[in-house]
Amino acid sequence: MICRKCGNEIEQGDEYCGICGTKIRNDEPIKIKFNYWLIGISLITVVIIIGVVVFAINKRKVIDITNMLENSENGIYLKKNTVKAGISVEDKFNEYDELISYSAIYENNEVVLEAGGLLLLDKDTNTYKIINLDTGFTAILYNLNNSGSKNNLKKVVKIIAKYIKENNIDEININTNDTEKYMELGRNIGEEVGVKLCRDITEKAFSELSNISTNAPNTKYLYKSGEIFPRYIGIETIENVYNWPMDEYIAKYYYINNRKTYENLVLLYGEPYSQTKQFSVYDFTKENTPLVGSYNDVNTAKEKLKVQE
Repeated sequence: MICRKCGNEIEQGDEYCGICGTKIRNDEPIKIKFNYWLIGISLITVVIIIGVVVFAINKRKVIDITNMLENSENGIYLKKNTVKAGISVEDKFNEYDELISYSAIYENNEVVLEAGGLLLLDKDTNTYKIINLDTGFTAILYNLNNSGSKNNLKKVVKIIAKYIKENNIDEININTNDTEKYMELGRNIGEEVGVKLCRDITEKAFSELSNISTNAPNTKYLYKSGEIFPRYIGIETIENVYNWPMDEYIAKYYYINNRKTYENLVLLYGEPYSQTKQFSVYDFTKENTPLVGSYNDVNTAKEKLKVQE
């Protein structure tokens, strides 16, 4: 308490100020003089202690996840000291009660893969199961885990947690899960993180790992509106187009068995085949990526299939 007149500190119970002699009224509001410097130091100390505790917990989590990954079937490719713990979501997943995100780098000779992942953990027994993810999801989780966007990461992990729980699965792959449910999962993530961002991430991943992309540099990915994973993959190709007004089998017969007639037909109709550029589109959501159709160019394909690049 302090004197209202001179500001001197007054002990509790005193009737007069020891400096100016002013009488202290019993009904006078008590004024507390704070030592803001001491309070500031105390708050900083608390923050540091919390930070140290969080760092220690996170470090232990990284060690645990590293050990789990090293003991998995792909552990031999794990690049040392690249594992980073992300977000954990507590929920009941059969015998497990926590879903943890992580990122890591795998290296196998010349191939380097930046991969994000998920694992289920039983905290009591420390048993775990790795959720198998395809290229698209590993790319999204890796980027979110290393971007510092913990809020977006947590939203995405919660969306995936709901998906694996409702479908009782431990693998997320476009070719093994229900295609439409898989695409819906992607759409839900796109709404949270941003469709364009997700497309940038997944397109980079598909471009690096897809055999079709490796063999055809003019590959284009085609998306339905609002989806973050491509429905189709398109490639510029050179096609032989048959031009004669007769059955192609008959033309081949003349070419093999009656060259004179064949040459006369060439003089009459021109060469039986001409080369033309085609834009061939394959269904990326189906196993073995079957051919959907061939079009004159990418714009025609986009119009026919109602998709976007």
